Amino acid sequence: MTTWWGWAIRRTRASTGLLLTLLVLVTATTAILAGTVGYSGAAATTAARASLTGAVPQEAGIRVQTRQAQDPQAQDAAARRLVDEAFAPAPVSVQRTVVSEPRPVRLGEDGLEGRLVVLASASLTPEDPEVEDRVEVVEGTWPSPGAEPVQGMLHAAAAETWGVRVGDTLVVGGADVEVTGLWHPVAADDAFWFGDPLVAAGRDGTDRGPLIVPPDGVVRVVDAPFVRWTVQPDATRIQPDDLAHLASAAGSLRSSMKTPEVDVRGVTVDGDLAPTAGTAATNLATARALGVVPLSVLVLVTMLSVVQLARLLATTRETQHQLLLARGATGARCWAAPWRSPPSSRWPAPPSAAGRPGPSCRPSPPGTASGPRWCGSRCSPAPRSSRSSSPSQGSRCAGSPRGAGPTCPGAPAPRRRWPPWCWSSARRAWPGGSCDGTARRW
Repeated sequence: MTTWWGWAIRRTRASTGLLLTLLVLVTATTAILAGTVGYSGAAATTAARASLTGAVPQEAGIRVQTRQAQDPQAQDAAARRLVDEAFAPAPVSVQRTVVSEPRPVRLGEDGLEGRLVVLASASLTPEDPEVEDRVEVVEGTWPSPGAEPVQGMLHAAAAETWGVRVGDTLVVGGADVEVTGLWHPVAADDAFWFGDPLVAAGRDGTDRGPLIVPPDGVVRVVDAPFVRWTVQPDATRIQPDDLAHLASAAGSLRSSMKTPEVDVRGVTVDGDLAPTAGTAATNLATARALGVVPLSVLVLVTMLSVVQLARLLATTRETQHQLLLARGATGARCWAAPWRSPPSSRWPAPPSAAGRPGPSCRPSPPGTASGPRWCGSRCSPAPRSSRSSSPSQGSRCAGSPRGAGPTCPGAPAPRRRWPPWCWSSARRAWPGGSCDGTARRW
């Protein structure tokens, strides 16, 4: 085999053990690095999401509150747009609720202890697909929008305290409200409720309730209610790189919402999303920085192992190089030989003496026994008029390039060193053999 593939196969067979060891080492290192990086990414994502899902709602969200504007739909659209611009590209959900100030309440002619809070939201209606995860109807039915008088569903704990039953009519700040049902939260610690103690126990100090009414019912009971937007990160889609942006956006949301389209007599912001996300982002950055250390050590150890294997491979070939040097090869040629062209193309025909044309040769098929052969050619005497009739000037094959080697017996070979490659490769490169062994002296 005189091609590059043949040379590579011979080299591989000569050092099979070392090459297999090197292959196993590189493969194992690559697998460890890929597995470590993949696991680190998955662990970082899990930790980022756990930092939000494991925190209480007040620490994993933020709530903006202001007065409801004359155009509630335009105010809501402007607020949602500002929230999306502030938190993008981090995925967040926004819930809008309308709540009244605590109002005095009467049952018939008898005044009741405490004050009642009225609550309304599109997410607290039977049409919302997730309402069953938030509200459980203990008794009665959901209130109907547009009914006269206003219908509402009272918290079961507040109803028990006051002795209110389904069908009773409450007077809230001068407006009549018919109680159509009783309810309590499915999970008071759900992010939707934002940790409101009034929802959990039905009372908070002197406040009672809340009383859930249709989305248009609050303005029919009280004037100028509050409107709230609760912002919660979507923990199922959050990524580690979103934490720092969440902290920054939550910290600047109050100033972002102070626009004429949203702000009505001031804006308040509740919640500790900014410090929670900031702490999680800092911890994640620290973990990533520390994770680089073992990976760097692994890469360094692998590099040292590869160097040692390379040195061992060089040691196994030292005897070959010494043999070539002993036969007259230079160090530069020993190192450059394997990277040159394949043997079939890098073995030129031996040049003629003094580079002058010698006796002309006629090509003949290989194996023709009519005189000495070089590359399957047969010698024939040159004309007497040729200046190169002397045997010392050598012979050249007809049609071969100028400088082809001697082809006739008795032609002296010029004094030069044979290139430092394998002698058997040289013989394979010239299948026709040599003239009287002159190639041995090259």
